[in-house]
Amino acid sequence: RPFVVAQVIDLAAADHDQMTISSLRSMALNDKRDPTAGDDPTIRLIFHDPFLDDRGFEGHILRFEVDMPEGTAVEEQFAAFDPERQRIHRVRVACSATCFEAYNEDIESLFDSVHLGS
Repeated sequence: RPFVVAQVIDLAAADHDQMTISSLRSMALNDKRDPTAGDDPTIRLIFHDPFLDDRGFEGHILRFEVDMPEGTAVEEQFAAFDPERQRIHRVRVACSATCFEAYNEDIESLFDSVHLGS
């Protein structure tokens, strides 16, 4: 079954200016690597869709595969700063490639429902 994390993270005032879009990408992996970097053959980017909507929400949606000892996992993450950069809104889903394929419709519905859109 898919593993799901949904968070709203309040940022301390000191963190507002230090957080970047690459900071959001590094939240996708537990070890803080950026899955879009392309420097690890065990991580394959499927898609990356950065956005800045007309209200000022800025972030990305990304999906990637990760080779693990027990097989290939697929992960997808939506992460965005609010316009004031006081909060991060984040949803992350991960499971095996077979699981992700079996639950793809439900996973896409979840991401469609949380995308802040314009």
